[in-house]
Amino acid sequence: LPSLFEYARITGWGLGGGSLVLYYQSLNDSSVYRYATFTGSINPGWEKAFHGIDCEVVSDSLYKMGKDEDLVVARYKVRGILKDNYSNLNDLLKKFTYTREDVSFYRLYSDGVSRSIYDVALEEDRVVFTTSDLFLTLKRQDLHVGYNIVEISGEAKVGFGDIVYSSSHSSYVVVYVEPEGTPSPTPEKTPEPSQSPAPSETPFPYVKRRW
Repeated sequence: LPSLFEYARITGWGLGGGSLVLYYQSLNDSSVYRYATFTGSINPGWEKAFHGIDCEVVSDSLYKMGKDEDLVVARYKVRGILKDNYSNLNDLLKKFTYTREDVSFYRLYSDGVSRSIYDVALEEDRVVFTTSDLFLTLKRQDLHVGYNIVEISGEAKVGFGDIVYSSSHSSYVVVYVEPEGTPSPTPEKTPEPSQSPAPSETPFPYVKRRW
């Protein structure tokens, strides 16, 4: 559908209605455009424009499990981005656009589990809401020797009253698992050589000398 603001001109607006000039294409001749003027207490139920929401899962991409290790811990965050083009909207356009001022809640999930939101940053044309560091424990018994690819999924939601918009994203972590170390064989104890019995002491011979 065409944007209302490409085919209409609002000359005044208030809580009880206003004045609207609406341009429309003739059904009989597509090259002809007509217009109609609405004034007074009018309040058409136009749907607000929504500029979008994105989700990101941010993590390190490679982990290594050494031969003497039984697990590694992957660290990641989930981030939601509400795009509202806020700095480019005048007061009138804000009434017809879902913006940060209309948000009733922000929510973030990872692997289907709701996560606490650590930070909400208001930027010129978007709102970024993020979890704190999250951790995923990867155990040797659940992996195989060599390279393993593990998926971490995330979802971001933003609510405007009864209307909810969402976006999802997955990140992939590569875990390299070294073979477990083979214990060195225990050397057999070599018996000490048997000792011959000590020879009996021979007394120093008495030597008679002549001077």
